[in-house]
Amino acid sequence: MAILSIPSAHPYVQSIQPRGGWSFTHVLPDPVVNPDKPAQWWPHPAFHAHWWLDRERIGTSERIDLVHVHFGFEHLTVHQTRDFVELLRMRRIPLVLTVHDIDNPHVVDQQAFHVQLRILSDDAARILTLTEAARVRLTRDFGIDPQRITVVPHPRIIEDPQSVVAAQMGTDIGIFLKSVRANVVTDADFYIRIAERCVEKGRRVTVFLHRDQEGTVLHRLLSDSPAVHLVLHEPFSDATLFSTVAECSAVILPYLRGTHSGWLEMCRDLGVPVAYPDCGCYFSQLDDSSAGESYRVADACSAADAAVRLASAGSAPLAVDRQAQRSFVLDVHEQIYRAMSTPKLNIALIAPARFPIAQPYAGGLEAFCAMMVQAYRHFGHRVDLYAAAGSDGHQREWQFPGVNWSGYEKFRTDHTYPPGEMDREDAAFARTIAHLEQAVEAGVYDVIHNNCLHPAPFQTKRPLPMLTTIHTPVDERMQNAISTAVAERGSRGAGAFASVSRAASSTWDLPEEPIVVSNGFDENIWMPGAGGERAVWFGRVVPEKGLHFAIDAARELGLELDIAGRIGNESYYEEEILPRLGSDTHWVGESSQETLSALVGGSKLCLVTPVWDEPFGLVVVEALACGTPVAALARGGIAEILADFPQALADPANPVADLVRAARYVMSFRREDWAQWSRQNFSGRRLANIYTEILETVAFSSQVTQ
Repeated sequence: MAILSIPSAHPYVQSIQPRGGWSFTHVLPDPVVNPDKPAQWWPHPAFHAHWWLDRERIGTSERIDLVHVHFGFEHLTVHQTRDFVELLRMRRIPLVLTVHDIDNPHVVDQQAFHVQLRILSDDAARILTLTEAARVRLTRDFGIDPQRITVVPHPRIIEDPQSVVAAQMGTDIGIFLKSVRANVVTDADFYIRIAERCVEKGRRVTVFLHRDQEGTVLHRLLSDSPAVHLVLHEPFSDATLFSTVAECSAVILPYLRGTHSGWLEMCRDLGVPVAYPDCGCYFSQLDDSSAGESYRVADACSAADAAVRLASAGSAPLAVDRQAQRSFVLDVHEQIYRAMSTPKLNIALIAPARFPIAQPYAGGLEAFCAMMVQAYRHFGHRVDLYAAAGSDGHQREWQFPGVNWSGYEKFRTDHTYPPGEMDREDAAFARTIAHLEQAVEAGVYDVIHNNCLHPAPFQTKRPLPMLTTIHTPVDERMQNAISTAVAERGSRGAGAFASVSRAASSTWDLPEEPIVVSNGFDENIWMPGAGGERAVWFGRVVPEKGLHFAIDAARELGLELDIAGRIGNESYYEEEILPRLGSDTHWVGESSQETLSALVGGSKLCLVTPVWDEPFGLVVVEALACGTPVAALARGGIAEILADFPQALADPANPVADLVRAARYVMSFRREDWAQWSRQNFSGRRLANIYTEILETVAFSSQVTQ
């Protein structure tokens, strides 16, 4: 595969590849932007359409399979950044983004840069960054799901620090200004006051300045200060730079803004302590908290005091294994590039309209849609989510309104509508499906993955390249639309079908047998836990989920019960659940998946108690993924999930007593065995692979028929 890395020859980019590259990849060289300076790669022409059109016009045979952006987009306008993303989308080229800078050090006003970062991150198949602090900020300030972000440590700057030739660490505190870039303090008084304060404490400050700054105001003022030891020099070679830094007792980074620092990493390679400003994520780069100290941005006294304390403490040897870090970085990038090496699709995923696709998820269907969006993106496909208002990362212009129960709260259910709300939903669907018809016609989308419970996707002028997953028992309006489409257009007139279980599809009249694809879980969230002493039940609190049986069974077992879920039917809760609650039941309520995973993983047993034919039973595989054994009523798809363990299934005709029997059976197994079995059979990665193959077939079949 051919990778366009922006840039390619940068030392960081070179460090994330093995020497000689991988056998399955070829990284394109940086373009020659300035013949007089052949190493200059910026401004990179690949951000603009003319570069791609020129390649296509001269018949360049090598297709670019992946674009990996590191630096160099800050000169673009917001509009040009959107054009770049659209350019890649229309060519089906996945984007990988490494966020080195959340605040660009060379830009004073960050507003446009932050918008650009959002545009790129929204489109990226994979996002990497260098510290946990950066991941937290990308999540907090940019709304990026933390599961989409992989943290990779900054590679070493110096391959062999032991080979650096330097005298013993001296007493001088070093400040390296180079050619005074836009991200450093330019006020000479800042450095003079640092030097004066350090002199008071018995330390000398040496300021290193490139000779191209000779004659500037900064140079003249520093030269005139008796407290400052100024060294004017040509740019150092690597060997000279490393030995010069190694001779410092501490180094002050005089940054005004930024996110990560290669200079900090170089100092750590050499064991030189660093005083860094309290902006960005510099603190999160430290391998040892004693190896650095923060100071207030542009505060000379704070910087001087921090540097003196560090210098007095002596050298700070590197506390991490750089070789192990490098191996991890190489492995992460190889896995990403291999996953991106296959052809990619542009997918429109239609979610149900009733609840937003956002945590805490209203139910398993909403969790499925969220997981599939991320799973498709994980493999480099571009996915646009069409979902209810309030969803995460959806197409807001075409969103569904949800169901407004104002004035009818007492009658709220998960399947009915108050007056006027169905009409409002129908209008929104008509508008959205018309848009999708036009988008497919224009080549924006290759295929649609339909997960909604509405007839509109089948009522189009011509068949859409669409896969519909059956998640529920038959819906009359949707069934009628499918039957009409098939009658008018033939067996493929309603698209292709998959089903989460044979139980779910058995109630439908479909033109052909659907492909059964068992649901799965996000293995990054549902992790094995240590277990505990209480039982757990989680799901929607509605009559068909049978929570009352779980409460009764837990009491028979002598186990306290944690209950996590959303009340979807007030009458059921008040009549059947509220009277059963007591000191041995603990109401948790709605929770994020991360919180649920911790709760379930810390439980001894999970009870699953449907009193209807459950289409699948996602809570079963999620609980088992945590290593928590499941005793469940044998209804619908649950019997298919646990077909290998029939004794884990309880007889619905004798629910409480047989749940107790099943519980005692499943708790005799080792937790790690349950977790391994679930991961082998129901992982989200497996699910994405299967669905991708199906969607590729649907998209190809549609192209052939057209």
